[in-house]
Amino acid sequence: MAFESDERFYRVIRNTNPNAWDAECNRPSSAAFKDSLGCSVDRRKKREESEVLKFIHGVHDKGAVQVKAVVSVSQSDCDEKNILTREDPVINDPVLEDNPFHCLLLRDEEKAELTKGQCKYLASKACINEQNLIEFCSKKSE
Repeated sequence: MAFESDERFYRVIRNTNPNAWDAECNRPSSAAFKDSLGCSVDRRKKREESEVLKFIHGVHDKGAVQVKAVVSVSQSDCDEKNILTREDPVINDPVLEDNPFHCLLLRDEEKAELTKGQCKYLASKACINEQNLIEFCSKKSE
């Protein structure tokens, strides 16, 4: 399915992946978009950003695993580097919470994992939608 060019895809950065945040630049690193199964994101789908963030916290804040930042990229960002965007809703999964907004960012039809260049590009284009500054600062000073 092709998305509108202004569709936004939100990527969660968790406290369990410290390499996903470049503390020196105070931005996501390319590692934030690296995943061998494809980059897992949630799409905006005409919701207000506050709705998106509330939903993300409801799905992703679980016990010791906490959302450290939420960043987003647009469909046009993905198009620029030929990144395939695909709906991948999570419904009735025995382990994962239902998520009708779940999508994947993929290298292409053949391979799921984004290239290093694609990951670096997304990191440079990412908008920081939410950031837990206290936690990032405390991690940096340790």
